[in-house]
Order: sequence, then structure tokens, then C-alpha cells
Amino acid sequence: MESSGFGSSADALQDDIDILRRELSAIEAKRQELLAQIELEEEGIANDAASIAPAQVPEEEKEQRRMLDILMAYRLTGVTVFTEDEFDDQSSTLDFDDDQSGKEPIKKQIGIRIETFAQAKYYEPYYIMLRIKDAKNKDDDDYTAELEVTNHTIPHWIPLRDLVRRHLNRDMKMFTRKVSEYLQAFVVRRENINKLLRDFSTAADSLPKNTSSAADNSVSPPFQRPSIIVQSKDAAIRDVVLYITHFRTLFRLYNRLMAKQKRQVAKAKLAQAPTTITKSGLSKLLSDNDLDMDVDSDSEMDQGLIQENKDLLRELVTSREMHSAQIRLVYEDLTTTQPSRVHIRFRRNYEVQEDPDLWREQRPVWTRILQSDRNLVEAFTKIANSIRE
Repeated sequence: MESSGFGSSADALQDDIDILRRELSAIEAKRQELLAQIELEEEGIANDAASIAPAQVPEEEKEQRRMLDILMAYRLTGVTVFTEDEFDDQSSTLDFDDDQSGKEPIKKQIGIRIETFAQAKYYEPYYIMLRIKDAKNKDDDDYTAELEVTNHTIPHWIPLRDLVRRHLNRDMKMFTRKVSEYLQAFVVRRENINKLLRDFSTAADSLPKNTSSAADNSVSPPFQRPSIIVQSKDAAIRDVVLYITHFRTLFRLYNRLMAKQKRQVAKAKLAQAPTTITKSGLSKLLSDNDLDMDVDSDSEMDQGLIQENKDLLRELVTSREMHSAQIRLVYEDLTTTQPSRVHIRFRRNYEVQEDPDLWREQRPVWTRILQSDRNLVEAFTKIANSIRE
């Protein structure tokens, strides 16, 4: 009985082994079939790639592309020279000289294009059109041809006539460099102010909108939201007056906004990091202690900031106290982006007279930062960090 039972068990086991072997053989055959199919597809792809010949580009088109590449690289230098032949049919018919009535038309002109850029962006170019000056003694042996300006788009406050007299026919490189310095400094000053207003306006927008129920005008003056505005400026951006309301609150909001953006950048870096990361690598990635948080805790922090901003708004609309500052920036040298003189007035509450305590405490710090930093936004960021309540 025992022997017969053992024999039947061995037969059943042998049958299972045979079944597994047959399944394994079938899987192996399928694997070989798939490998053969992959090889055929790879050969087909290789043959198709070999059969596709690269498009033949005409030599004339190659030369045009090469010249365009050279022209773009040349424009990166900031100053380029062009001739009338480079204009298309429509623009070449334009009269660049407005004072040629009763005279012979201008036959040939050359132009100087001066590029301007700020904050890693290109802005409007400026143009100067030149021609050879007519001279009565041009038949003399010692005659030297001279250039004159026929038209330009240079702003009126740049001393172009003086620069022409001093440099144009003596050192063309010096002439273009001096004009470019004026234009570049002007564009940088203008865009610094524009970015300052945008960034701090964005910070002020983080406050919830004021409602009639939140404000109590019977016990407080009319509410003014924290902001930076331009009270006055001239065309050359050489004399600018900025007015800041609730600057303590505005700087706090700006610091919160910068901290939030910093956390978002750290999250983006963490999301792009490898799945396996060492403890040292994580601490290097999150170099700031404030960034060492997960998504949930960060969301809770954002909710807390929203609530803090709401509480801050209630304090502002019911308070009788307002810290404001008026800043005048004077740029005596129009080729620089640093103010040569800074005048600051502080006020507390809604009264006209200056606040002597704020003037004594904050004025030296603000003046030093504004006069030492070429970037106005970075200067105000440093001022915002220096405010401690």
C-alpha cells in the first residue's frame, strides 16, 4: 500500500515537471521569435535612416545663413554699422534728413545702431545716421573727409553735439562708446524703477482686499495700502522721487514673498533630484533651514501666512499710525546707475512734520545702501532685510 502510494505521487510529480518543461520551451520559443522580430525592425530602421539623404542646401543659402549668423553675433557687441543698402525697398525710400529742403538729396548714408539691454533683456535700439560732410577744399591735397550727423533717435538730453564735436571725426570707437554709455545707463535706471514698482506691488497684492466692514473710518484716517509710487521723474531719469506708504509692512510682505519663492525653487530642485539621495546630498540641496519641510507643512505655512496677512490688514485699517518715507534719487552723472545724492524724509502717522527718530535710525542705513548698489531692486531688498520691528 505504501509503495503503491509513493509510486503514484512520483508519477504525478513527474507529470508536473513535464508540463513545466513544455511551458518553458514554449516561452523560450516565443522569446526567440520576439528577438528575431526586434532584429528585423532594427535593421529596417537602419536601412530607412541610410536611405534618407540629407537635404542639399544651395551654396548661396549657406552663405546667407553664415552672414546672418555673423550679423547676429556682431549685434551682440552692442554697436553695429549698416548702410542704406541693408534697408528694404520701403524703408530705403524714407528721408532720414528732415532739413534737406532745397538741397540735393542724400545719395549715401551710413548708420550706427546702438543696442540697449537691462536685466538680461534687450530693449529699444537707437540710431545715428551719418554722411560725408560737403567741403569747399576737397580738391586740396591735404583734404580729409569728415562725417556729419544727418539724423538720429538719440534723446535730447544726451549731449550729442558735444560728443560729435569732440570724438566723431577723431575716434569713432570713442564716440560710439560714449553715446552707448549714456543710453545704457538711462535704460538701466528706467528698468530698475519699473522692476522695483512691479516687485513691491506684487508683495502688497498679497494682502487681502480691504472691505468696508474691516475699516473703521470713524476712528482712523482714510486707509492707504502699502505701496511704492513714483511721485516725479524727469525724462532722463536723473531726478526721481519715490514715495513709500506703510514701508515697514510692505517690507515684511516682500520678505515673505521672497521666502515663498525660495521654497518653491527648492521644491523644484528636489523634484528633479534622483530618487535615492544621501543625507549629505539632501542637506546640500536644502541649504536654508527654512526650506527643510515637506509639502504638507509648507502648505500649512502658506495658510498661516494668509491668516497673518489678514490680521495685518485689520491692524492697518484700524491704526492711527502710518510709517511713510519720501526718497529723492539724484543722478548727477548720466552715465551711471548709482545715485550721487540721496535725500530721505520719514513721517509717522498722517502728520506733515518729519519723524526725528526714524530719520536718525534709518536714514544712514538707507542712504549707504542706495548709494552703494547699482541695482535699485537689490538695494531695496537689503533695506527690507534691515527693517526689524
